[in-house]
Amino acid sequence: MVRYQGVGIDHAHVGKILADKLAQNGYKTELETSKITSIVHWKKGLFKKGSVVLSSENDDLIVQGYVEDEIIPFLDEALYETFSDKSKFIPYKEKLNLENIKKKEEEKAKAEQQTQAPQRIKLEKCKNCGAPLNIGGETLPWLIICEYCGFVNNADASKPIPQIGILNASDIDAFKIAEDFIAKGIFVTRGAAKSANMRVVQDNYVPIWHIVVSLNGYVETLRYVTETIGKQVITRQIRQRFQIAETYEVPIIARANSEFQPDFEKYKLPLSSKQPLKYVPNMLSVELDEKEASSIAISKALEHVKKRYSNIVTFNVNGNIVGSPELIYVPIVVVKYNWDKKEYFVAIDKSSGNVIAGTRPLVKFNISSIFKKSEE
Repeated sequence: MVRYQGVGIDHAHVGKILADKLAQNGYKTELETSKITSIVHWKKGLFKKGSVVLSSENDDLIVQGYVEDEIIPFLDEALYETFSDKSKFIPYKEKLNLENIKKKEEEKAKAEQQTQAPQRIKLEKCKNCGAPLNIGGETLPWLIICEYCGFVNNADASKPIPQIGILNASDIDAFKIAEDFIAKGIFVTRGAAKSANMRVVQDNYVPIWHIVVSLNGYVETLRYVTETIGKQVITRQIRQRFQIAETYEVPIIARANSEFQPDFEKYKLPLSSKQPLKYVPNMLSVELDEKEASSIAISKALEHVKKRYSNIVTFNVNGNIVGSPELIYVPIVVVKYNWDKKEYFVAIDKSSGNVIAGTRPLVKFNISSIFKKSEE
């Protein structure tokens, strides 16, 4: 994609000039114009064909997707003619290279920012009572709750301690809940689920960020329509735009190397049951701060939207955090089980008995056996 910023050029005007120039040079052309886009379809000979997609956004002119080399000179001519200030015109290929360089620099800067070590110190003793702290894990934690006095130790003075709550554990039957979860799998019977070798591998209070993500923007896709005109079969591209204005509650486990993250499409933190923070045994330390968790939450929400569409040509959706993220300690029991020599898990919120995340076996099903039985 190439964006000419602030040029104030209408995509339909550029599309008309480009289509005319191509036609003058022996190309068969078809121009589709809407309020959103202009698509110039071109064809030459039996095998050469393609499309140039143009759109306008505010005062920006956008050239979408891939443009074949043989079309670029005609595109440059069309663009140049529409520029009121010719000195600001940059040929398409040069502009594309500049934007690719800029994109790589932004990605590099983002990667460097993500790999920077947090300004944390290693706390070995509680700041309140002096008792030794159980840090554990490979990542230097940010917040550590003292096992003796319950004091919240902050290992990074540059970050304030957020609001923290806790959910009380209930007396649940973890194996029964896991069994129900397994039995909902395709072609898995309850009897087969009962035969799974289950065992509890974790039973801790886990810090989870409750983050509300707002997504706004649009997604543009291409739909291909084939039609027959006379003896000729023609495939046309239809561009569609979908407005996005959605809000999601995304829970993010505040651990750097968590084996799983909650399935936010199915699991919601039971905030109505939240209590003020108090010390209980087996409370894990907090490793991801608000900024780190928010970045993950936005990425997960964006990926959720992307999964709904195919043939995406433009994904212009931005994510923002609504309000202040809250940290909740959630009692989580993780049950693991074996099936066909593979290991799976079910993570359960002990405060509500709801499944946070889990994996099920994909049972191989031999459909030919059904036909054999029916023939008998």
